[in-house]
Amino acid sequence: FRAGAASPPARSGSEAPRHVIVAGGMFDTHDIARALTAADFTPAQADALTDAVRQAAAAGVDVETLATKEDLRTEITALKGAMKALEHAMKTDMAALERTMKADMAALERTMKADLTALEGAMKALERTMKADLRAEVAALELRLVKWIVGTGVAGAGLVIAGVVAALRLLG
Repeated sequence: FRAGAASPPARSGSEAPRHVIVAGGMFDTHDIARALTAADFTPAQADALTDAVRQAAAAGVDVETLATKEDLRTEITALKGAMKALEHAMKTDMAALERTMKADMAALERTMKADLTALEGAMKALERTMKADLRAEVAALELRLVKWIVGTGVAGAGLVIAGVVAALRLLG
């Protein structure tokens, strides 16, 4: 049969075909199973591996395109290199981000200090204004109090004078 085509029907019962044709030619599955058994595979392991190869050939798998250990090593090495490059790029980006954040934080700190200084100046100006207003109100209250005391003193003195005058009239 051809690679990619279904296996021909088994010859007797469940026995699989003995020869498989793949892209590189034909091979004897019985010889493969015998070689695997000679290499300390159990008969069940050898049959399973031979069946897997037969099924791969029937499915059209081109063994020429299967990865070898060397292919895998090459890919792993390439991936490790790509990962190192990504790690380096990430470290570079993180360092740049750290510098940017530090600069932003320093700028924010300067802005906050300037804002606090301005707020402190505004609070001191408000304090001076409030003290001046309070002094003015206290001075106004003192003036009213002095007027009241003077007014009360004058009225009291007037009463005393009126009392003395009234007493002199009565006596006199």
